[in-house]
Amino acid sequence: MADRTDRSGSAAAAVPAARVRAPRQRGLRRERLDAVLATLWDHRLGLVVAPAGSGKTTLLSQFAHRAGVPVAWYRAESGDGDATTLLAHLGRSCAASFEGVANGWATVEDAADALEQWRGTQGLIVVDDLHALHGTEAEGAVERLVELLPPSVVVLAASRRTPGFSNLSRLRVSGDLLEVTADDLRFRSWEVERLFRDVYEASLPPEETSTLTRRTEGWAAGLQLFHLATRGKPAADRRRLVAAMGTRSKLVREYLTENVLGDLPEEQRDFLVDTCVLGRLTGRLCDELLGRVDSAEVLEELERQQLFTVAMDTEGTYRYHEVLRSHLEAMLVASIGEVAARQRYQLAGALLELAVAPVDALRAYCRAEDWEAVARLLGRQGEAAVTEPGAWLDSLPAALVAEDPWLMLASARRALAAGRLGAAADAYERAAAAFGTRRGADAARSERGALRPWLTARPERVPGWSGVLRSATIRDPLVAAREAAAIGGPHGRFVEGIALLLGGRAVAARQLLLQVASDPLTGAGVGVACLAAAALTTIYGADAGAEAELAQELAEALNLPWAGRLCAGVLLVNGRAAGGPEPEPDEEAGWNGALLNLHIGLAGVVAGHAPIHELELARDGFERLGAPVCAVWAASILAFALANDARTEAMDAAEAAAAHARATGVWGAVAFAHLAAARADGEHRAQWEARAHAVEADWSITLPVVLPTGGLDPSSGPVEPSELGVLSAPLSSAVAASSPTGAGPGAATGPVPDVAARVLRCFGGFRLELGGVPVDVGSVKPRPRAALHLLALHAPRPVHREVLVDSLWPEADAATGTRNLQVAISSLRALLEPGVARGGYTLLVREGDAYRLALPPGADADVAAFEDALSEGRVALARGDIDGAAAALGEAVDRYAGDLLPEDGPAEWVVKRREGARGEAADAAARLAEIERDRGDIRAALAACEAGLRVDRYRDSLWRLKADAQRAAGNDAAASRTEQAYQAMLDELGITAG
Repeated sequence: MADRTDRSGSAAAAVPAARVRAPRQRGLRRERLDAVLATLWDHRLGLVVAPAGSGKTTLLSQFAHRAGVPVAWYRAESGDGDATTLLAHLGRSCAASFEGVANGWATVEDAADALEQWRGTQGLIVVDDLHALHGTEAEGAVERLVELLPPSVVVLAASRRTPGFSNLSRLRVSGDLLEVTADDLRFRSWEVERLFRDVYEASLPPEETSTLTRRTEGWAAGLQLFHLATRGKPAADRRRLVAAMGTRSKLVREYLTENVLGDLPEEQRDFLVDTCVLGRLTGRLCDELLGRVDSAEVLEELERQQLFTVAMDTEGTYRYHEVLRSHLEAMLVASIGEVAARQRYQLAGALLELAVAPVDALRAYCRAEDWEAVARLLGRQGEAAVTEPGAWLDSLPAALVAEDPWLMLASARRALAAGRLGAAADAYERAAAAFGTRRGADAARSERGALRPWLTARPERVPGWSGVLRSATIRDPLVAAREAAAIGGPHGRFVEGIALLLGGRAVAARQLLLQVASDPLTGAGVGVACLAAAALTTIYGADAGAEAELAQELAEALNLPWAGRLCAGVLLVNGRAAGGPEPEPDEEAGWNGALLNLHIGLAGVVAGHAPIHELELARDGFERLGAPVCAVWAASILAFALANDARTEAMDAAEAAAAHARATGVWGAVAFAHLAAARADGEHRAQWEARAHAVEADWSITLPVVLPTGGLDPSSGPVEPSELGVLSAPLSSAVAASSPTGAGPGAATGPVPDVAARVLRCFGGFRLELGGVPVDVGSVKPRPRAALHLLALHAPRPVHREVLVDSLWPEADAATGTRNLQVAISSLRALLEPGVARGGYTLLVREGDAYRLALPPGADADVAAFEDALSEGRVALARGDIDGAAAALGEAVDRYAGDLLPEDGPAEWVVKRREGARGEAADAAARLAEIERDRGDIRAALAACEAGLRVDRYRDSLWRLKADAQRAAGNDAAASRTEQAYQAMLDELGITAG
């Protein structure tokens, strides 16, 4: 128990040790969040803001235990609202953690002074449950302490609501704030899989994992409560409880009642319950439902308090978290009864129908069991409603679904999204027959026609992009790529990218697929598929994990189970999926099973294993499906796995795979099979390598660069670059030319280039050099290029996501702007990382809700050097160090080589920085001229004046300094010419010389 009296003599309540001690480390360690918090030391304050049960304390305790620095932990409570109590508790924690720091702080300034005297190099203060201090004197003291702390001490705080700090925006813009949001803390499906397998030791099947993630929206407490409720129960009960999350789960109800709703004012709690019937919430809808006029303000406050209220856009539309909404609906029924609740849903449906929100209106009518209204709405807005077939379909009577053509079409689309192609085809056929000649029949027949080639092993050729894509799986994918290019549009370009990837032209495929994903005309499903396919290029040296994770998140958000399964396999190949045992192969026929088996096999080969059974299943599955192109890829990878496992049949398998691939026109698989033969036939290795590179050169194929060719003994440790053998050979000139650096992906296994050869320029025009080679930024679209320029302007400081979105897409809503930013970042990674990922270094780094252009130490960045020189000059002048000031100001003047990013014109995000830099450069030149004049170096003073006037010819002080310096040098004629030029400048401005 701590001492009850501090050194100032003021009495303070004793603090339980648990409140000033970091909790024990537990839970799943998530590398994704580790990477975000690893950048905390570059900021002054880290904020983790999320609703109750999101895993904030777990994250803080994990970081505190691994930080490797002294940590002072403090958990706030509502009784700590005065500054004296706060400082007493913080003082005791810091005194116990930071050796030599005195206790007994009377003011925030005392705390800052005590920590300033600490001799340590790095320390951490953790404030948990900061929301308990909201609106109090103690919260203001925390804000002030963050301002005054020395650079060696950083604060990390967790809160259920955004703190009321007045300086929060300034910290955010200056790069001093690291933010971790509820979305960051949300468990992704692959993390849920790891959580249940590695922490709870109760693995879930993939479908249950996906459903549970979607139902809980990755909420940490919901996942743990589900585990507690299902521990030791049979699979049937577990599946039932997945569907019941939030409604019939007693543990969830108790948690939400005690930790979320229990402390709310009654009016706020009633608002939540009364409005849960809407699904989509706006101020106007809630006002009309409740007969009030202040709903918009209430919704804003609910979001600020992180009460499971999520903003869907920037226009004031919200929704409640799925688990909370389910609980609120149960509370509504318990409060007013089932009959009255149905009437409330009926009213909500009518309001939503008038607001042209057909999907939400359908859901409300279904809950009201108003089937007449459902039929009427489908007749009026059926086409819009069935674009988002969701869980509301399950609420409808089977007879209605079997009779209404719009519902049949919705069922078909839902089956297609789940990857159930046969069921989708049947539903499409029934829908087309039911529509007859009415509106909707064309859509049903068209979508059914696009699906038809995928249902048989010997498909007839159908027109359009789907037919071309199917032909790319049968033979000559590079020919199919040319056909797809002629189709154009997002779908045609998507097919072109997939066909290029199937043909082996991975670099070109990656660039095209990322372009399609970033196109605003591209549909959500196609965009996800583009990102997932682009992420497969990781085996060619690209750092594609970010695309794989983004694709998985989008697949979950869009409720596309087929895309989720595809992305899960791609994450496996990228090494981003759950660790531990590989997933079980899928023994069933079908595209889902064949793709899963191929991904498992490819991931195993990349990891240095020999997944022979999985690759055999993939090969056989694709052959049954009538997809020889995919089958020969599986056979080529299988031959490589056999060779690495020293199997006697490896050589025969490699030669057979090469022959089959050649006959099918899959030249990438031919080269791959030759590499397998080179591994299997050591005596003729050089000849097989030569064959592989001949195919590479002839067909512009990309050879993989990350597959191990050494032994597969698990005890041998990680594969070293020297073991990569033939796979680290230079790529063909065609592939190298397509790489932004001219190095090609093959260079990914080489050493990190000299950092001195990494140059970033923003003054006078943008230029980025890597390894001494300029990066051609003209290959990316204008918005991603502008994003790169904006990040370069702030490098190496991070730029918050909101700043990027507001600067580059000011016209877009929050969701669209965020998606645009994500695909822009993916495009930039495709541009930058093939040439810089050598040695594992990454240029684009995400830090919570911010992105940073992270040049390594020693890189030459002109804006950062300019600002550092200005800062050094000011410090030197304040110290009276004239020589140091002259050197620093001279460096700043030299660094200014012209306007900042002139190619970006009058863009708002650059204009203010451009004008500010121009003024700072002119000021630095004037101050340098004064210093040199006073030191008697007239030539240096004149040079500084000339440099300053090139920056700003309207700067009076520079004209006068130049004339004075010329007279001091005895050159009166030159001084007279300078004064005449000065007068001409004033006349130009219409100003009389003073």
